Amino acid sequence: MVEVHAATATVAVTLTATAQVERSIAPDMPFHEQVNLLVGRIREVEQRMTEQHREDIDSLSQQLQTVQAESARADRLLEDLAKDVGAGTVKIQLWGLFLVGCGTVLLAVPAIWP
Repeated sequence: MVEVHAATATVAVTLTATAQVERSIAPDMPFHEQVNLLVGRIREVEQRMTEQHREDIDSLSQQLQTVQAESARADRLLEDLAKDVGAGTVKIQLWGLFLVGCGTVLLAVPAIWP
């Protein structure tokens, strides 16, 4: 008797690896090779620090721009509020003067018409 089985399988594997191979400084290496290796490592570190420094500066610049924009908006709102308060005060004073004038007229009416 013969049995036949059919099956399909799909496998997806994604692998990302980063490796950095550095030569170690052997004590028996010639001095100039040791110096060249150290200079190369210093340059790599310097490059990494420069890249990190640029990223930090960009991040700080963006944050500074955001804070400056928020500060400018808050200044405009404060100026608008001050203008509204000033205009409201003038309106209230004019209304008060009008009422004082009306009161003066009303007080003068009995003296004019006996």
